[in-house]
Amino acid sequence: MKVLLVDDDEEFSLGLSRLLKKLDIDTVCSHRTSNAEEQLKQSDFDVVLLDVMLPEGNGFAFLPTIRRFSDVPVIMLRSEEHTSELQSPDHLVCRLLL
Repeated sequence: MKVLLVDDDEEFSLGLSRLLKKLDIDTVCSHRTSNAEEQLKQSDFDVVLLDVMLPEGNGFAFLPTIRRFSDVPVIMLRSEEHTSELQSPDHLVCRLLL
């Protein structure tokens, strides 16, 4: 399985990619929607993990761009930066909106 992770939080991205690697899931990280768009055009992914809030705008606003050239499933992520228990690598998955 190959995942594109689009999240501007580099520490979170690194932690989640390490976790996914342990599950034999290849992860490509992109910290900006412009980079993510190029990645999606160049490679096939099984799923996209997309942060809701990004420096270039709202992740939901990026969904139509993805749909112009791909029907890949997208799971939206959100940050709980003010929740201290979610800062631990053991709780990374708690940030997923399923």
